[in-house]
Amino acid sequence: MFCKNCGVAFPDNLTNCPRCGAAMLKGAPDVKIFKPEPVKSFSAAKIFTLLILIIIAGIIVFMMMPGIKPDNKPVTDATEQNIPEAAEDEINPDIAEGPDAKAIMRTDTLPDSHSDSLNREGIGYLKRGEYHRARESFETALRGAPSNIALKENLAITLAMIAWQQVSAGNYAASMQLFQEALDYNPLLHNARRGIGLVFLKQEEPLKASPYIDAYIENVPSDSGNKELLLFLAGAFLKSGIRDKAAEYLEKLLEVDPENNAARRRLAMLRKEEHVESDFQKKEGSHFIVKFEGGENSDIGHLISIILEEAYIKVGADMGYYPEDKIEAVLYTQNQFTDVTRAPAWAGAIYDGRIKIPVGGITNRTNLLERVLFHEYAHALVHRLSKGRAPVWLNEGIAQHVEGAVNENINEVLSFVAKSEKPLSLRVFEGSFMGFNAPQALVAYSVSLSAAEYIINEFGMSAIKRILENIGQGKTLEQAISSSIYISYEDLQKNWFMAVKRKFAG
Repeated sequence: MFCKNCGVAFPDNLTNCPRCGAAMLKGAPDVKIFKPEPVKSFSAAKIFTLLILIIIAGIIVFMMMPGIKPDNKPVTDATEQNIPEAAEDEINPDIAEGPDAKAIMRTDTLPDSHSDSLNREGIGYLKRGEYHRARESFETALRGAPSNIALKENLAITLAMIAWQQVSAGNYAASMQLFQEALDYNPLLHNARRGIGLVFLKQEEPLKASPYIDAYIENVPSDSGNKELLLFLAGAFLKSGIRDKAAEYLEKLLEVDPENNAARRRLAMLRKEEHVESDFQKKEGSHFIVKFEGGENSDIGHLISIILEEAYIKVGADMGYYPEDKIEAVLYTQNQFTDVTRAPAWAGAIYDGRIKIPVGGITNRTNLLERVLFHEYAHALVHRLSKGRAPVWLNEGIAQHVEGAVNENINEVLSFVAKSEKPLSLRVFEGSFMGFNAPQALVAYSVSLSAAEYIINEFGMSAIKRILENIGQGKTLEQAISSSIYISYEDLQKNWFMAVKRKFAG
């Protein structure tokens, strides 16, 4: 059903628009931009039942799978998960030593007895996993025999092993330096090249990663993990909005793995986007590129460019961050938006490396239009600051706060949260919301806004930025929170929950 007056989509059971009271119509021409909010009308019993189910599900998952950590799989923005069926094919290759890292060590007998003794000592440490002591032995030996190839190769292997440890700890800068040192000692240690590529990918820099990944695959074509590397690289390009490179690597993958359904789906999505946008016009401004169909949409494109530039200034001031790259926004009809993004019915716009908005019937500026654009621009900033790794509850909470939305159901939802004896775990809301139905999304968005605003009110927006930056630097969510606001993630959840109880339980 659609409002006769404002053109906004609502559930089929409504006879009058909850916003303006006008009569509802069946079917729809091009709908206007609508806010990505869940359904407005639910009974208290339904919300309470749903909330309990979510809490129970979250508790069961984390009790039965204690090894799970939120950062085991890269968490994308809530709106990024609209890539067709991508959420079911998480691309997260295990960052561990490649087949080349445990290459056979050089056990040659060295001419100099002292260097030979140190080399054998280092090999012993290396075999036992005492990499730092092995490094000391090899470096000492090299000072006495600086041109010895065996010593250089053994030191290179050792440095790479230490680098992988640094990757696992999230110390990307240190790992990068160690991998490069390993290559300086042994340019044929291809696993170090793979390591550099993966570190760049973990930091959402696919353009820097691709030469290293390409070189590794070329030199070690037999590695079974190459297929996953190609898919991971294609996904990183897709999230960065570099669709031509994403298509290139998906095609490379399908050449060696023609049965890869995840790659085929993603490539099909890209081809569909290309087809839909083939005749679109482009308006390039200072910080945004807006794409739209021609004709009457030219004025809409100009209007949206102006609002996005305002968002750049205001949201940038709020968060203390102004990205230097240009962000692309694409204006679709409602049918195009649904076909290209496959977003759930309750989502009114998405960010998946580009801002995608369904438009139609817009002739002037409205508060709703401003809020949608500010919301999606906030997602773009969160993505850049966190390198695409922010938990969804924080991502969506920030976006709602930035847009200044009035969540009409939040008090009702939080009153039920307050009735729970045990704190509601935010971990339940770290992953994608895109599989939620409208009532579930209502709860998820309400909790997200409440938790994010608790942090902002208690610690300031600067704390939000520090948390995002720490996540982007490779820290776990726990580490990012504790190093930014000096309390643990668990204590943050407890404190937020107690604040909710104080406000709503009475």
